[in-house]
This record gives sequence, structure tokens and C-alpha cells, in this order.
Amino acid sequence: MVALPRLAGAPPSTERFREFAEAACAPLFAPYRVGGDVDLTVRVGWYPIHPGSWAAGTRSTTCTARLVGQAWAACGADWSLGSGSAMPSS
Repeated sequence: MVALPRLAGAPPSTERFREFAEAACAPLFAPYRVGGDVDLTVRVGWYPIHPGSWAAGTRSTTCTARLVGQAWAACGADWSLGSGSAMPSS
């Protein structure tokens, strides 16, 4: 979980929230990312803050990471994404 700027008032636009969340979350996963000609190993994400939670004062989000490209293939072909997280397929 990471803290976002303590902005007052209405929730930021989707784009502005993405900027805040990316700035807070990306450094956490930087050591696990591969650049250049190789596919990224980790795709960074986050959970948006519901407007009601924002109005109540919530200014933190949970960062997420998802294996993609070569890293995903290395986990085995019997895994699939479900509900936003990696889950074994049955």
C-alpha cells in the first residue's frame, strides 16, 4: 500500500490518479522490470479509490504487479488470469 498526495476536494481525474499511482507504485517494482528489446517482466498496476472513499479521506492505494511476456511464459502454460490476479486454471 502506498500513500498518494493529500489533495482536498473531489477525486482527481482518472488520468491524474494514474499519474499519482504510477509515480508511487513504479519504483517498488523497478528492480523486477526488464527493458530494451526484452518484454517487460512485470506490469505495474493499482486499485482506484472509490469516490466515496476519497470523500472520506482515503489517499492510499494498493500497488499490483502482473507477470507478462517471457516471465509469464516461464510460470507455466497452465496459469491464467482471473479477477485481476494470477490464479491456477482448473
